[in-house]
Amino acid sequence: DNGTGMSRDDALLALERHATSKISRPEDLENIATLGFRGEALPSIASVSRFKMITRTNDTDAGIQITVNGGVLKDVREVGAPPGTTIIVRNLFYNTPARKKFLRTDQTEMNHISEQVIRLALAHPEIHFHLSHQGRTIHDFTSTENVFSRASQVFGARLLKSGESFTHESGPVSVSGFAAPPEMNRATSHNIYTFVNNRFIRDTLLNRTIIKAYQGLLPKDRYPMVFAMISLPPHEVDVNVHPTKSEVRFRNASMVLNVLREGIVNALNTLQKKGWDRPLVVYETESKATPSWRETASKYQPMDISPFFEKDQRPTPAPEYAESPRSSQSVEKEGIFSSLEVIGQLGDSYILCEAPDGLVIIDQHAAHERIIYDSLSAKNDQKYTVSQLLLTPQPLDLLPNEANVLSELLPYLETMGLQVEPFGGNTFVIKAVPTCLENDDPKTLVNDLISEAVSGGWIREEKIDVGIKLRQAMACKAAVKANSRLSKEEIIALLRKLDQTDNPATCPHGRPLWWKITNDEIARFFKRGHSPV
Repeated sequence: DNGTGMSRDDALLALERHATSKISRPEDLENIATLGFRGEALPSIASVSRFKMITRTNDTDAGIQITVNGGVLKDVREVGAPPGTTIIVRNLFYNTPARKKFLRTDQTEMNHISEQVIRLALAHPEIHFHLSHQGRTIHDFTSTENVFSRASQVFGARLLKSGESFTHESGPVSVSGFAAPPEMNRATSHNIYTFVNNRFIRDTLLNRTIIKAYQGLLPKDRYPMVFAMISLPPHEVDVNVHPTKSEVRFRNASMVLNVLREGIVNALNTLQKKGWDRPLVVYETESKATPSWRETASKYQPMDISPFFEKDQRPTPAPEYAESPRSSQSVEKEGIFSSLEVIGQLGDSYILCEAPDGLVIIDQHAAHERIIYDSLSAKNDQKYTVSQLLLTPQPLDLLPNEANVLSELLPYLETMGLQVEPFGGNTFVIKAVPTCLENDDPKTLVNDLISEAVSGGWIREEKIDVGIKLRQAMACKAAVKANSRLSKEEIIALLRKLDQTDNPATCPHGRPLWWKITNDEIARFFKRGHSPV
C-alpha cells in the first residue's frame, strides 16, 4: 500500500490487540466510516503466521521492518523502503494445525482472495488494486474517477454496455449501481454485489429487494446480475450485528429498501424502452417453464443395458436414498421399461405404468437425468466426444472470478463434448455442445456449471472428481423437470432410452428412480384375499 505509512511507534502499536486509530471517543462509534475499528485484524494474523511489516512515512529517510513469528516479536530494524506499507504473511496457520486443516486448495483460497479484491475494488475506485498469483496477473484495476468506470474494469465494458446504470436518492439515502438485463441471469445470487457506505454486504433483505425489482422478468429460481452502492449517514446503519460485518441493520430499513428497489426498477424500465437483446418475456412468479423434452428425447446415444430386475420376482419399493443399486436382480428380456403399459402422469412429475404384476411409478426428472448422465459418461470413458458444432459460435462475457473458474473447468468440459475457448480477457467462445444437449441454451448451461462449481467448491479439491460433478450438474440442468406435462409419445421415448442406461435404479446423485407396488401389496392393503387377475 503506497499510502502515508506509519512511524516506528505507530507500527509497533498497530500490532497490539485493540489498538486502533479509527476511534478516539465513544461518539465515534456512531459514525464509523472505515471497514474496521477494533484493532484486531493485524495482531490476529501476526499471531498465526510468520509475519513481516515494512513501513515508511514521507518525512523519514528510512523505513521500519518488524518481524513477528507466531505472535512473538522477533526483530525491529531500519531498512530502505518506499513510502507506504508492505505486509508479508508466510506459513499461515503453521502454529495452529487445527486451523490449517480447514484451508482448502491453493486454487480455492485464491478464488476467495480474488473475490475479496473485486469487492474492495468496486468499493474504492480511487485506489489501484493489483493481484498476482505465481507470477501471473489476476486483476489489475487502475484507479478511476467513479464507480461506473471501475465497474467497467471489473465486469467488462461489453457486459456493462448491455445493462443500465442507475442513480436514485430520497432523503438521506442515495443508491447508484448497475442492473444487467434479465436474460443475463444466473443460477445463484453470487453475482449480486451490494455495498453500504463502501462496505460489501451480503444481506438477505437487500437481495430480496433486488430480486423483487426483477419480479416477472426472471424464470423461477434464477437470479439477476446487479451491483448497488448505498450511501447514508453512518449513524443510520449498524455494521456490528455480525462478526464479519457482512450484515447490517438499518435504522429505517423500509426507506433504504424502497430507494434501492426504485433505482433498479427505473433502470429496467429504461432497458425495456431501449429494447434489450431478446424480446421481453414476463414470467409468473411460480413459473414452471422447462426445456422441451420432445426436442431432446431422441438425441441420446444408446448403450448396453445391464441386469436390473426379474420379471417374475416379487417387487419391493425402490432403495432408500443413496443406497446401492440392487445388483442381485437380473433381466429375463430386454426392454423392461419400454414394455410397461403407460397409464399417465401424477402431478406432471411422476410417470405411472402398469406392469404384469403391479404398478410402477417413475420419477421423470430422475429418469431423464440418468439418461443424460450415462450418455455424457460414455463419451468420457471412450475418450471421444460427440459434439454438435454451433452454426454461430456464441461469445460469453464473464466476471473475473467466473472466468477463473471456467478456465479450470475447460479440460473437463472438452471430454464431454462442450467446446469452450478463451477469447481474451474475461470473454470465452462456445463452439460446440454435446449432441444430447444441443437444444439447451449454451450460455445458460455454461453459466450454471460455473455457479455449481463455485457453490460446491469443486475446483481442485481433493477427493472430488470434477468430471463426475460436472456430468451430474449438466444432467440435472438439462433434464425435464418436475411439474412438466409430457405426451404419451414423450413418455414412451423416455422409457425406451431408460432401457439403454447402465444403471436405471437411481439418478446420478443416488436418489431412487422408480418405485414398484405389486398387485399382492395392493390387494393386502385393501384386505382382499388375492390379487386381481
